[in-house]
Amino acid sequence: MANFIDVNSYYEMHSEKAAEFERSGNYAKAQIEWDDAARFSTKAKQTEWCIARAKFCDRMVRRPFRGV
Repeated sequence: MANFIDVNSYYEMHSEKAAEFERSGNYAKAQIEWDDAARFSTKAKQTEWCIARAKFCDRMVRRPFRGV
């Protein structure tokens, strides 16, 4: 009997973790989770969103916003 992987549940798990890390300001961990979510996404729009969020998190790790 073959084991089937529910790819959508992996996408949801990683994207939810990424959003939690992002909200808490842990952009390094959020970037990793967004990258993982992108790998498991099944739709082009999901992939694009995950990549955009991962890039944003990378930018925040390298150059965080400064208070004005």
